[in-house]
Amino acid sequence: CESMSLAPCRVPLLGEMAGEVPDLQPPVKQQAPSNDAAFTCRRLLLLVLGTWMALCGGTLYAFSRFEVQLMDSCQLSVQQLDSVYAAGQAGVGFGIIGGALYDRCGPVATSLYGLMLTAIGNLGMAASLREEHCGGLPALMVCYFLLQQGSVAIYQGGLFCNIRVAPPRTQGAVTGIVASGYGLSAAFVTLLFAAFDEDLERYFQGTAVIFSLTGLCAALVLPWLLGQVSAAPSLKYGRLEEEQPGTSPKSVADEVAEKPAVTQYGCQLQPPDVVATCQDVSTGGANREAESAATALPVPAAAMSLRDILRSLDFWLFLITFALLQAIGSGLYIANLSLIGGSLGIPSESRAMYVRAVSYSNCAGRIVVGCLMDALEPRGVQRSDHVILTSL
Repeated sequence: CESMSLAPCRVPLLGEMAGEVPDLQPPVKQQAPSNDAAFTCRRLLLLVLGTWMALCGGTLYAFSRFEVQLMDSCQLSVQQLDSVYAAGQAGVGFGIIGGALYDRCGPVATSLYGLMLTAIGNLGMAASLREEHCGGLPALMVCYFLLQQGSVAIYQGGLFCNIRVAPPRTQGAVTGIVASGYGLSAAFVTLLFAAFDEDLERYFQGTAVIFSLTGLCAALVLPWLLGQVSAAPSLKYGRLEEEQPGTSPKSVADEVAEKPAVTQYGCQLQPPDVVATCQDVSTGGANREAESAATALPVPAAAMSLRDILRSLDFWLFLITFALLQAIGSGLYIANLSLIGGSLGIPSESRAMYVRAVSYSNCAGRIVVGCLMDALEPRGVQRSDHVILTSL
């Protein structure tokens, strides 16, 4: 090593000092077999399962398909019929129960919860149809409430799982695809209702089996699709990574200067050999980060607790706006499609097509809006702004 040679100095190995012949060949770097194909397959299966769960969970939109038969079979007035629908709407509105269950116990418990309530609700509706006046209005309202509470829990299980693993740049599209199943459910249930010869009792018995099997399948398959994520439920659903409590928020300049942090979305299912894909390694990714610094969203200082959310004025303004939009779109229009069609002179045999057309539009609109959220957010249009655009 004291010579002036430009060759790098090498310290004799222990085997050389013992007289063994060294292997001067460079070591071959062992590469773990790529799991990209298996990982992509799991992601696609999760998306398909989530969309199917949404398809089974959006039965509230299908109420207009059988509302006339239900009104005639149970001898209900229009006001009483709306009361049954309102009970189902309340079941969906209390989806906070399924959301809290998902946060605390994970997707398996949420799916089993949805399985139990959909079975009780559907079988209860079928049993009520055999009674005089369907067992009375209260019985119908309770059963339909339980049915929709279970349905929305199944939908939430599939939706939240896909949101948690969606890459940040495609989170809106993934959410839109899964939610499109919820919008398409009216057309799906219309086909189911026709398959059961428009017999309400057989329809509720059949959907009890189909939706219960969906919840059971989700409870069994989701842990495998999610890997280790299901064992550690996450409370984070925001697009951006959140700071730990007690730390100061980072400025936009700091966020751009630092190496992009691994976000909560898109990394929870990453196998060890593709962890790098959690970061933006595409061509020009760093330049895009710098260019969008002016429009980047601020990173919250700490995760908000439920108490903090309930104390936020922004939350209540958003809730009121969403409730008004939902009441007009779902509560008044979609819930009474068949009755509206009858008042417009549409023949009874053509009303099913009317319901399906609205369902197809509902499905397509969710996909388009989800993609628009991904495309417009880097250009300064926040996701919450789409509520304003929808209200127009």
